[in-house]
Amino acid sequence: MRQMEGEYLITFPKTHSMIKGEMLLKEADILARTMPLPPVLGDSCGFCIRLKEEELDKALSVFEKEDVEIGDVYRIDGEKNNRVYSKIYGERRDRKRKSL
Repeated sequence: MRQMEGEYLITFPKTHSMIKGEMLLKEADILARTMPLPPVLGDSCGFCIRLKEEELDKALSVFEKEDVEIGDVYRIDGEKNNRVYSKIYGERRDRKRKSL
């Protein structure tokens, strides 16, 4: 099985925020994929955006500039049937993100 390398999930508190974020990423030519939120991460709006490490800072900069409310950011580790999600940024009120 393929090991996940440098992939992240960004969660959103509202579906509207996720849709706006997805649209802005497409406009900025940032490669990302919308997907259902893994059940172990709660429910939030039920969707998240998955992207590679090299796109993460660009995406977060776009979201901050355009005032898109995000939830948490998780690093994906492990294999397909044994994923581990490590929170690297959370609490929408705390805009300070842990360095990668």
